[in-house]
Amino acid sequence: MNLFVAGWSDARPVEAGVAMRALGQLLARLPFFPESAPQQWSSSGRRAAAAWIAHPPEKIGGHEYAMQARDWIYLWSGHRGSRFVEVGATEQALHVDQSPMGSYPVYEAVVDDIRWVSNNPTLLRELTGDRGIDESVAASLLAGGWSLSGDPLWRGVRRIPTAGPDPIPLIGRGLDALEAAAELVDVTRALMDWPGRPNVVPVTAGRDSRLVLAAATKTGIAFEANTGGRPGELDVDVGRQLAEIAGVEHWLIPDDPHGSLHADWRRAAELLELTTGGTASLADAVGFPHGPRKGPLPLWHSGQGGEIARSYYARAGGRTRGQLADSLYTVFAMRRPGRREPLNDHGEALVRDQITAWVDQVLQAGASPADVPDLFYLQKRMGTWAGPTHGAVEYVRDTTSPLWHERMLPHLLALPAADRAAERFHHEVLNELSPELAGAPGWFKPTTKLERRAARAQSLTRKAITEARRRTRRGPRQGTPVPGQPTPPDPFDTVRAELRQAVADQPQHAAWNVLDRSRAEALLGAPDLDDAQRYYAWRIATLFGSPR
Repeated sequence: MNLFVAGWSDARPVEAGVAMRALGQLLARLPFFPESAPQQWSSSGRRAAAAWIAHPPEKIGGHEYAMQARDWIYLWSGHRGSRFVEVGATEQALHVDQSPMGSYPVYEAVVDDIRWVSNNPTLLRELTGDRGIDESVAASLLAGGWSLSGDPLWRGVRRIPTAGPDPIPLIGRGLDALEAAAELVDVTRALMDWPGRPNVVPVTAGRDSRLVLAAATKTGIAFEANTGGRPGELDVDVGRQLAEIAGVEHWLIPDDPHGSLHADWRRAAELLELTTGGTASLADAVGFPHGPRKGPLPLWHSGQGGEIARSYYARAGGRTRGQLADSLYTVFAMRRPGRREPLNDHGEALVRDQITAWVDQVLQAGASPADVPDLFYLQKRMGTWAGPTHGAVEYVRDTTSPLWHERMLPHLLALPAADRAAERFHHEVLNELSPELAGAPGWFKPTTKLERRAARAQSLTRKAITEARRRTRRGPRQGTPVPGQPTPPDPFDTVRAELRQAVADQPQHAAWNVLDRSRAEALLGAPDLDDAQRYYAWRIATLFGSPR
């Protein structure tokens, strides 16, 4: 990890000391660089300057994150083959290069005719001095859990857009499963090839991680597998079995010795704000670090991105602009009969306007209505949701996503919408890579739309019956039960009580401009919450938990 800021101007001198002070203010609250000291640089003509702090080479396989001379500096962070940013500053210009898939967020702000660029939005806020928030970002975070635009909460700070591959011409060209499997192995091998850094493949009972596990076994590079959770949980039990079939060591992800979301949710909110600037939510923060790790820091090769090929937003749809925008909003905000996101009318309008504008854009670009939901996942979720969440953990590991790669995009979109919804990409490619993993418990066969609807109805019915029985027999929700072990108390009960008080203590918080007060108070005061309502509560905690 290299935490940096670089500035350039042809109108006035750029002072390295200004950048250094802003970096110092941020580092006073961030605990992730115990072995390093901040550094600074400025060009001879003072048109460019930079400040940064990086993990030492021994933590990252001997690499240096900065190269400099009298009139130029080169800073980078991430993994050059996947999620990365590179910034070059000279007397003549400031150049930014970043992952074409938008997986590494980079931000900019202009202050007194100086353009500042950083991989941390809160560092730029220190330079602007503006403590105001962007209401559209706050509304997006509360409704769906991340910033749809990718911009941070802070006024005057914006994310630098990427010019990635145009996905529309790639859709429906036909899948060659053998070619896709070979490409996935080649991409995975390239992402694992960083000597001096351990390779880890997180595995669950899901689809995507099993594909990455299968590809990793074909690379010839040593790696281990891990899973978050406890024995008896589906992900853990299946993950262990998959690792055994693959012939690799498997371990459970340990608790962070520096703290955790449930033990100190306010500190978690502060760290998330400092690292992602309101572009990510505490609802996704269970595994986010609270402190540094010893080196060498690992590479984690995640399955994120595979959802593009399996219609994650299959519930959304429609034929017209209005139908598409409305259904995408409903899915984004997890709205259902009897359950509504805690936004007021103004906040809802801000989010709906963003979604409608995007729908207009992709339809005008030639997208078929049937493909719009998958394009929404690709363009309005992956880079703006997964990118910041990977950034929040970059201080202790680098995350790559072999499926979320420009070389894999043509394969992910190769099938028509109906076959993507049937998950034929995953089924066919895994059978090419590893029939043994395809034959392990938890895998599937492609289904028709009617079969999926019937299965979904049965699943919802089972969940409703389980929830009704739980409420009748066990009272308030508790922690996840494990067969043969006592049911643990639910740590969220304490969080919610503290959050309710924190919200009541901040009646002038800027989030109230987009948050419905009565709906938020009812949510936090309800005797029990379903999973979606918990997400809403965690999103409120994201905004109200951190000191500013």
